[in-house]
This record gives sequence, structure tokens and C-alpha cells, in this order.
Amino acid sequence: EVSFWSQAESFNQFGAPRTRFSSLIQTDPAGGTSFSSVVGSTCSAYVRENNTTGTLAYGCGKTFVVDAVANETLRISFFRGPQTTTGQTSQNESSIYIKFLGN
Repeated sequence: EVSFWSQAESFNQFGAPRTRFSSLIQTDPAGGTSFSSVVGSTCSAYVRENNTTGTLAYGCGKTFVVDAVANETLRISFFRGPQTTTGQTSQNESSIYIKFLGN
């Protein structure tokens, strides 16, 4: 069972006040650098700013079951929508929790 949380922030105060960001889990069963997306692991957040000042933080998370193998590498990937150029992940705010289910 994999649970993850991804948090992002936007400094956008004028211009493109709407955006969507998505996070998902990617895996490489060989433990290398050839990652692919885990089906069903995507979460998204839609943000509509109202000419706010400062930083606007938003996040999303998900829990799902994945059939992993020994030495498999998992990572969180972040994608921002095309409407903004200021979205970025928040430092030290994303997390992943992996729980072994089975024998």
C-alpha cells in the first residue's frame, strides 16, 4: 500500500489566476532510471487565486495498492498546468509512505 502527499505553492498574484497541478507515483522495477507512471496513482488540485498577496499553498494525496518487487524504486512526480509559470513544489512538504501487505 502506498500513500503519498504532494504540496505545491504559487507566487502568482496577477495574470494567470487559475491553474491545476497533478502528482503521481512513478516506478522502476529494476531500481534504475527507466521510470513509468503507476496507473491509478494520479491526484490533482485546481487552484483559483483572487489577486492574493504572498504565497498560496495547495496539495493533494492518494492511497492505493501497488504490486511491487524487491529493489523497485518509487518516486513522486509533479506536473503543473499550462496556465501558470510560478507553480513549484513546497520544500520539505511532500511525503510517501509504503506499507507491506502480505505474507
